[in-house]
Amino acid sequence: MRSQRRRKAWLALPAAMSLVVAGCSSSDDDSDSTTTDTSVLGAANKATGAPVKVMYEAPGSQLPNHTQEIEVAKATASYINEYLGGINGHPIEIQVCEDGGQVGPARECANKAVADKNIVAVLSATPANPDAIVSVTSPAGLSFFSSAASGTKTATLPNTHVLLNGATVVGVPAYLAKESGAKNAAIITIDVPIATGQIKMLAPLVFGNAGATQETIPVPIGTPDMTSAVQTALDKKAEVIHILGAGDFCVAAFKAIRTLGVKQQITTIDQCIDKKVADQIPGGYEGVKVGVTASLDPKAQDTKVFNAVLEKYGVKDGQDGSLGFSSVLGFQRALTGMEGDLTRESVAARLNKMPAPVDVPLGAGGKFQCGSKPVAVVPNSCSGSAVIGTADKDGNIGDLTAVQMGDLFAMPKG
Repeated sequence: MRSQRRRKAWLALPAAMSLVVAGCSSSDDDSDSTTTDTSVLGAANKATGAPVKVMYEAPGSQLPNHTQEIEVAKATASYINEYLGGINGHPIEIQVCEDGGQVGPARECANKAVADKNIVAVLSATPANPDAIVSVTSPAGLSFFSSAASGTKTATLPNTHVLLNGATVVGVPAYLAKESGAKNAAIITIDVPIATGQIKMLAPLVFGNAGATQETIPVPIGTPDMTSAVQTALDKKAEVIHILGAGDFCVAAFKAIRTLGVKQQITTIDQCIDKKVADQIPGGYEGVKVGVTASLDPKAQDTKVFNAVLEKYGVKDGQDGSLGFSSVLGFQRALTGMEGDLTRESVAARLNKMPAPVDVPLGAGGKFQCGSKPVAVVPNSCSGSAVIGTADKDGNIGDLTAVQMGDLFAMPKG
C-alpha cells in the first residue's frame, strides 16, 4: 500500500509543474534577426488521399503562452500536407476546439471528438485540463497525443500519449548531479503547496537514483531578496542548485547567487531565463544549465523547418507556439509507415505500440517511442529524454543536447 501511495504522489508531480513550465522553449537567437530560408521545406509532395481528421484541443489565444499555438498547429498541418505527403498520403484535417482554460469546456471538446466518428485522435500541446479530456477519450478508445500534457490520469490512462517527459523539472538537476558526481543538491522553488509538496515526494526517488541527496528550499512568492535561501543551499553543502519558478522570482534568485559569488553548478528551466532582464543580474545567466521543452537552436534542421513553416504560412511571432509544431509533426512521425486504413482503432493500436523510436520534433536529437514506457512514474510518456543547454550572459541558450534520464525515474523495488 505504501508503494502504491508513493506512486500516485509521484504521478501527480507533472500536473503541478505544468503550472510552472507550460509553453516554455529555448530561443538561442532572436528569430527575426536573419532572413528565413523556406527552401528547407523541400520539394512539394502533396497528399492526395482521403483526409485524416483530428481535433486540436487548446486553451485558446486569450491565455498567456498560447497566443499563437493554434495558428502554428494549422500551419504545421499545411506543411505536412503540402511537403511531406500528409500521413501516408492522407492530408491532415484539423478541427479546432478551444476550452479557454476551463475544465467544463475541455470535457465538452472531448465529448465532441468522441461523437465524431471521423476523428481518429485528439492532439494538443500544453492543455490546461488534460485529465478532463482523457477521462472522456480514453474509455472511448480515442487516442490523445500531446507535446507536454501533465496530470495523474494523463500519465496512466490507456490510449493517452505525451511526447515529452514532464518530470524533467526535477530530473534535470538530478541528471547533472549524477554526471558530475555531486552528492548534495538543492531546489529553490516557489512556495506553492502544489509544487513544493510534490517535489518533496518525487525528489527522494530521482536524486536517490542519481546517488545524491536533495534539499527543498521553498521561498514565498514576491520575496525581493533571496540571499537567505541561496545561503541555506550553500550551508547544506549543495553542489548543484536548481531554481524553479518564473519572472521576478528567478531574477531575485540569480541576483542572490551572483551577490554571494556562488561557484556551484546552477540549473533552471527555460521560463526562468529572460533576455529582457539579463542586464539586471550581475554577470547575467552565464554558465547556467537550462532544461528546455523545445530546442530552437538556429543551426538545427528542425528549427530551420519550424521557422520556414512560420514564414511560409504567415504566422507572426509564432515562437511561443513551438509545442504546437511538435505535437502535430510528432503525430505525423509516429504514424509514418503505417499500413492499411487510418482509423480510430488503427491509430490507437499504432500509438500504443510504436515499432521503433523516431526523432522528437525540436528535440535536439532526442527520440520518442510511444508505448515503450521509458519513464516508470509517467508510463504514458513517449520519451525518457530531456534537452539541456547552457545559457550565456545575455540569456541565449546554446550547446543544446538531448540526454536520456529514464533510469532516474525507475520505481524502487518492493
